[in-house]
Amino acid sequence: MVRVSSRAGVTPRFEESLEQQALIAWSDLAVIPEGPLAGQKVGRFLFSIPNGSYLAGDGKQRAMRAGILKREGMRPGVHDLFLMVPRYDWHGLFIEMKREKGGQASKGQRQFAETAEMAGYLPALAHGCEQAVECIIVYLNGKGLPDKCRFS
Repeated sequence: MVRVSSRAGVTPRFEESLEQQALIAWSDLAVIPEGPLAGQKVGRFLFSIPNGSYLAGDGKQRAMRAGILKREGMRPGVHDLFLMVPRYDWHGLFIEMKREKGGQASKGQRQFAETAEMAGYLPALAHGCEQAVECIIVYLNGKGLPDKCRFS
């Protein structure tokens, strides 16, 4: 397992990023256990959705770029990661990453979770890399999600 340690001076946003980076590193080594994709690396099917990325530049440049991204289809609340592996009744798994301690889902993220579920996708809320790994493993084994990974 890839470990992430919190360090003094690390901002909460960067801490979440480190957790997500550790998850991607794990996924590049982990193997799908069963089904038509058995034996394939999880990382081949897991990707990030940079919807909440910070934009560079001054205020005017950021505002212009944000407007372009919205017109291109950027939507509030879209989760951080998507695992495009179907399991039983689910078409795939959306994962919203939060830092290990203290991260909360926004109203937009909760609304996106409802929308994803209506469309046949399973939404997960993971606090840290280890919880995200557990969510993915349980999902890939066809058992849905652990309660701690569910949006409430």
